[in-house]
Amino acid sequence: MIVLQNIVWNKDSFFVSEKETFVRTDSQVAVSAADNALLIPQCASVAFSTYMNMFAAKKWRDLTDLSEVFVLVRGHGVVQVRVVGIVDKHDYSYESVIVSEELHLGEQNQTIAVPDFAQYDAVFVQVTAVGTLVQIPFIAFATTESIKNPVKMGACICTFNRQRYLRANLEKNIPNLHESNLNLSFFISNNGDELGFDLPAGVRVEKNRNLGGAGGFARAMKMALDANMTHIILMDDDIELPFETLFRTIRLFEYLKPEKQDIFVSGSMLSAEEKWLQYERN
Repeated sequence: MIVLQNIVWNKDSFFVSEKETFVRTDSQVAVSAADNALLIPQCASVAFSTYMNMFAAKKWRDLTDLSEVFVLVRGHGVVQVRVVGIVDKHDYSYESVIVSEELHLGEQNQTIAVPDFAQYDAVFVQVTAVGTLVQIPFIAFATTESIKNPVKMGACICTFNRQRYLRANLEKNIPNLHESNLNLSFFISNNGDELGFDLPAGVRVEKNRNLGGAGGFARAMKMALDANMTHIILMDDDIELPFETLFRTIRLFEYLKPEKQDIFVSGSMLSAEEKWLQYERN
């Protein structure tokens, strides 16, 4: 089974106003500090009909030949899992339950098939704890279909004295890349002072004159092309980069139809202070 999209949350999202960027719940749902698992009390429900976690079925339908989608769940406890489809009718959106199953969770992934997912514009998962406290460390959308296109992704960054952000993003994402077996390397054009920290494997930096964003990104892209990357992502140097952004981008390119191979994927940016606020969309 190949994961297409992980359902994501973090321990901070349940204690701040931005939690509905990740989950929707009226109950005392928490996150374990030990393993980042969702802790759902008996009879409580969590819906992932959110900006970060809805599965963009329409985009996958239009851009790929994907025909099978599943939901994977792992954890401890008894849950009722509903997979809900959304159809956009311009003025109104209609929701309908595609499938609903009771699962007895354990160490192995439990699988729910999502029939006819392509009929919907978006799909989301809702989980209700049937028994006592339920722990869920992992939920994802996945497929049994093989990857169609080998992708070597070059993540290109132009930086000028933003060492704190750059170091944090590299230290957070490099281990996840290895764990997920994604073929991605970072290419950094350093237009400023020396970085001042050791670089992990998979990161290449070249010193550049301060030629601004255009000159810096051009240098980073040349580095990626010289390394025979098949695709390029352009990223700012002062962002908080979620690993799932890289993961979902690569997965989409790995399944593109032949006639869609030359598409561009645009990005969005949320405020770091108000994580519910999208203030940039390319």
